[in-house]
Amino acid sequence: MTDKPRLIDADKLIKWFAHSPDSDGFLEGSTCVNSFNSLTDAISSGLFDPDPPQQPDIQVGERNWQEDIKFLIELQKELNSQANDCQASPRFWTVGDYKWVECLEDNAERYYVYLPSAGESYEIDSYLLDIKEDEEFEADEQTEFNEIDCEISAIEWIQKYRDEEAYLIPTKKEHFIRENTMFLTKAEAKQHIEMNHYHYTDEAHTYAMTAWRAPKVERLVKILNEFDFQALLQDKGDTP
Repeated sequence: MTDKPRLIDADKLIKWFAHSPDSDGFLEGSTCVNSFNSLTDAISSGLFDPDPPQQPDIQVGERNWQEDIKFLIELQKELNSQANDCQASPRFWTVGDYKWVECLEDNAERYYVYLPSAGESYEIDSYLLDIKEDEEFEADEQTEFNEIDCEISAIEWIQKYRDEEAYLIPTKKEHFIRENTMFLTKAEAKQHIEMNHYHYTDEAHTYAMTAWRAPKVERLVKILNEFDFQALLQDKGDTP
């Protein structure tokens, strides 16, 4: 016997007392000991052990696996027919976009002006345009404003008439990958951009990448590309 408690089935025990010849005279006179021994032997043999729990018979239709398999079939067709955008497998798509970043003067494509008095930076052409449209000039201001023809003359005017500590910030446009974007198909990435355009610039685009040295991803994509999902439906007699 082990130290672990054993469960018995009460219904089986009652039936044993009621119907088994071994239970006769269980508590009657000299046969009590023998009957008790018969009982312990029956328990030890597992006669009263509960029946094992019935495992649920999960049918394909209960979770609608057919629809999942059909989805995999269509996904496989799309994966195997879409453009690879010059990326090796296993490939996936993200959202690529552009942003302006600070750079060296020699690489500048656009200038921003930082105004310490306002604690803000502005694209310099837009800033000057806002001043021209929204503000009134003194005579000298107007004359010198009209003479602005480059970033240097612009910052000199701003320092003289708006914020003497203002300075230029040279910037260039830089490509980057938007966070939290990952798609198995290019079509889905494109649809995502169209539906969420307000989160991106007008230059947002699909951008293919390779999951480099990622063996589990590579195996998963290979399964999606090559496994015969159609055979699973045929086994169930539900070929589309």
